[in-house]
Amino acid sequence: MPSSRAKHFGSLRLLLASLVVVSHSEEAVYGNNSGKILMRIFGTRSFGHFAVDGFFLASGHLITKSFQNSRSTVDYVAKRPLRIYFAFIVAFIVDILIIVPCSGGYLRRISFFKSVKNLLFIERSMMPNAFPG
Repeated sequence: MPSSRAKHFGSLRLLLASLVVVSHSEEAVYGNNSGKILMRIFGTRSFGHFAVDGFFLASGHLITKSFQNSRSTVDYVAKRPLRIYFAFIVAFIVDILIIVPCSGGYLRRISFFKSVKNLLFIERSMMPNAFPG
């Protein structure tokens, strides 16, 4: 069972990720930064900027902890790409199955095969008509 500290750390990461999503959704609605609360007040940074900075700090902490918990540098270097690639696969599949259809995009046979190639070679998915304009 995760410790209370780990649960709080997970909650912080969830909050930061949510702030990034909210920040991007405001920009999607208004088409610019005019709807962002902190941008209106200070004119420089949004909640999304702070959330991304916080997420980088949290990620740095987790990566360092992973390195410290590894048996050797070789073990650490071998584990990193597998962890990153698994997350990439999950994000890619969510993109193709949920995000693209919700954005007006569609998956054709040629798009499917190109997407599988992109997935294997760690490239971004490109779907016809996804997020037009």
